[in-house]
Amino acid sequence: MTGKPFRVSTEELARRYLAGESILMIAKIANYSPAAISARLRKAGVQMRPIGVYRQTEASYSAYHHRVTAARGKPKACEDCGCTDPACRYEWANLTGNYADPNDYKRLCKPCHVLFDDIARKVSQTKRANVYSPKLRSTCRRGHPFDPANTYVRPNGDRRCRECMREWDRRRNRTEHRREWERARDQRRKEVTRGQRLDIR
Repeated sequence: MTGKPFRVSTEELARRYLAGESILMIAKIANYSPAAISARLRKAGVQMRPIGVYRQTEASYSAYHHRVTAARGKPKACEDCGCTDPACRYEWANLTGNYADPNDYKRLCKPCHVLFDDIARKVSQTKRANVYSPKLRSTCRRGHPFDPANTYVRPNGDRRCRECMREWDRRRNRTEHRREWERARDQRRKEVTRGQRLDIR
């Protein structure tokens, strides 16, 4: 049983592959699976490149990381904190921005990778504190400042914005007032209905 015919000839597939296109890109053009494309090229006698090696000058971010993994393997330890716990997640972190060079990476765990990227992008300590540490934020979620006059410290050490607390109290009071008014209204309606029934009898 023969498979479905290729939309692109074998010569065209080989030309694209030798020009530097990846198997995935060719598979999309030919409307076939990458495994079938590889088998067709091998059958035509095309020398296959090692996995993760491309000839394009421009590659995607994931392609660069696949290239590093193919060349140097999966990271299993962190070069900064020395963690070797198998339960941790380890990643390749680029050092100087030269993503095409597999040797321009180092092994880091996920927390160290995040910290390394923050330092590389020159994120200020104040901004990092606002993002990662709620206890060090200079403002609340609504933008009110955490100054001595507007900060309430709970017994457990958590901080609360007094302006937000006052706004919450106002909303709660309005809700309670509305509920009391509705209860009084319902009571008046019941009394009126009861009086009408007595008059009818």
